[in-house]
Amino acid sequence: MIFMETLQLHLDFVWLILASILVFFMQAGFTALEAGLVRAKNSINVAIKNVSDLLIASVVFALFGFGIMFGDSASGWFGTDLYFFQGLDTDPWNWAFLFFQIVFAGTAATIVSGAIAEGVKFGVYLIGTFFIVLIIYPVFGHWAWGSLLNPDQAGWLEQLGFVDFAGSTVVHSIGGWVALAAAIVVGPRVGKYVDGKVHSMKPSNVVLAALGVFILWLGWFGFNAGSTATGDTSIAQIALNTHLAAAAGGLFAMITSWILFQQPKAEDILNGVLAGLVSVTAGAAVLTPLMALVVGAIGGIIVVFSLIFIDKVWKIDDAIGAISVHGVCGAWGTLAVGLFGTMALLPNETRMEQILVQGLGAAVAFVWGFVLGWIVYKTLGLFMTIRPKKEEEIQGLNVSEHGASIAMVDTIQSMQDIANAAGDLTKTMKVEPGEDTYELNHAFNKLLSQLNTLINKVKKASYYVEYSSVDLINVTTDLKEKSKEQVETIETTHQVFLKTDKKLEEELERENEVIASNHSAILFFCRACRRKGGNINRRNAKHPNNYG
Repeated sequence: MIFMETLQLHLDFVWLILASILVFFMQAGFTALEAGLVRAKNSINVAIKNVSDLLIASVVFALFGFGIMFGDSASGWFGTDLYFFQGLDTDPWNWAFLFFQIVFAGTAATIVSGAIAEGVKFGVYLIGTFFIVLIIYPVFGHWAWGSLLNPDQAGWLEQLGFVDFAGSTVVHSIGGWVALAAAIVVGPRVGKYVDGKVHSMKPSNVVLAALGVFILWLGWFGFNAGSTATGDTSIAQIALNTHLAAAAGGLFAMITSWILFQQPKAEDILNGVLAGLVSVTAGAAVLTPLMALVVGAIGGIIVVFSLIFIDKVWKIDDAIGAISVHGVCGAWGTLAVGLFGTMALLPNETRMEQILVQGLGAAVAFVWGFVLGWIVYKTLGLFMTIRPKKEEEIQGLNVSEHGASIAMVDTIQSMQDIANAAGDLTKTMKVEPGEDTYELNHAFNKLLSQLNTLINKVKKASYYVEYSSVDLINVTTDLKEKSKEQVETIETTHQVFLKTDKKLEEELERENEVIASNHSAILFFCRACRRKGGNINRRNAKHPNNYG
C-alpha cells in the first residue's frame, strides 16, 4: 500500500513536470503563430516579445505573483504569504506546482503580444507584461483558483461555485480583455483604417503560423490534462475532449468562413482551432466528449464572426485575432460549463445557478482585465511614448526596436528607396556574401548599372536634341521676323495698288464724262445741220430758177 502511494506520488510529480514542459513549449507555438501572422518586418520584434514574456513572468510571478495567487487568503481576495519562495521549501510538491503556474502566467501575458503586434514600443510592452503577472493575472487567479495549493484558501468566486478547470477565463479571457484595452489605447497600425475603409495587413508566412497552431495544440494537452496535477485515469478523457474541441473548432470555422467569403480563409481555420481549444479549457474535466465537440464547434463559429465584428464594426486593430480567440471564446467556454457540463461534477445544485455563477465570473473577468489593462497602458502613455514613430513603424520594429533585420525585407526596402529616388540609379543594394539575398542583390545591382548606362546615353541624345531645338527655334525666329517684313512690304504695295486703282477709276470717270459731253455736242451739231439742210431744199423747190 505504501509502495503504491509512493509510486502514485512520483507519477504525479512526473506528470506535472511533463505537463509544465508542454505548456512551456506553447511559448514556441505563440512565437511561430504571431511571427507568421504579422508582416516580416516585425517578426523579430514579436519573437523577442514572446521570449521576454517568459523571462518577466518567470521572475516576477515566482517572487510576487505566486504568493498573491496562492498564499493564505485575505477574505478570498488575495494571498498574503509565499512571497520570495518563503514557506515553499517544506514540500517538494510546491516546486512542481510553482513551475506549472509560472508557465501558465507566461501564457496569460503573451496573449497581449499578438493583439498589439507591430504598433507598440518594446519597453512599454515589457512594463505592461510586468503588471499583468504582478497584479492583474494573480489577483483574479486567487478569486477563482485560490484553493489549488491549499484547499482552505478558496477565493470568493470559487466559494460561489465558479468552475474554470484549466483557465478559459483565468488565463485566456484575462489575457484577451487586457489585450482589448491595450489595442484601444495603442490604436491601429499605420494604414489599417483609411477614410473609413478597412485594409487588411497580409500575414508574412501562413505556413509558420500553421506550425505554431500545431505546437499550441500539442502543448494544450499539458495545459488541460496537466491541470489535474495527478497522473491518473482522468487525464484520458480530458485529453480527448481537448483534441475533439480543437478539431471541431477548426472544422466549423472553416465552414463558416467558406459560407461568408466563398473561400475558407487560412487565418479563420487556424483561429478556429485555437478557439475550440480555448472554449473547452474551462470544462475539459466536466464535459462529455460529445459536449466537448459541441462547445468547440460553437467556439469556431463565434470566433469568425467576432473577428469580423471587432475589425470592421468596432474598428479595433487586433493584429492576429487574440481578442476574439482568447477573450470572446474564453467567455463562451466559461458559460458552456454551466450549459453543457455534467451536473454531477458541478458544485451548484441546479444548472441555472451554475450558469449564473459562470456568467458572473466571466463578467468580473471582463471588468477586471479590461479596466486594469486600460489604466496600465493609459498611465504608461502619460510618461512614455507608447507608439513608434510613423516612419519607424513603416520601416518595421525589427530595425527600430532591436537593430535587427531580415535580409529579404531589407532588399525590398532598398528597392523602394531606389524607386523613390526620382531617377537616381547611382544607389545600389548592399551585397553581403553568405546572405540569402546575395545573388538577388548582385543581379539587381547589375541591372541598375545597365539601366544607368542606358539612361546616360539617352541623356546625351536628349542634350543634342535640346541644343538642335534651340538652333531651330532661332532660325524660326529669324524667318518669322523676315516674314513679318515681307508681309509689311506686300501690305504697302497693296495699298499703293489700291490707291492707283482708285485714281484710274476717277480718271476713267472723268474721261467718260468728257466723252459723254462731246457726244452730246456732236449730236446737237448734227441735228442743227439736218435742220439747215432741210430748209435749203424746201426753198429750192419753191424757186427752182434761183438754184445755181
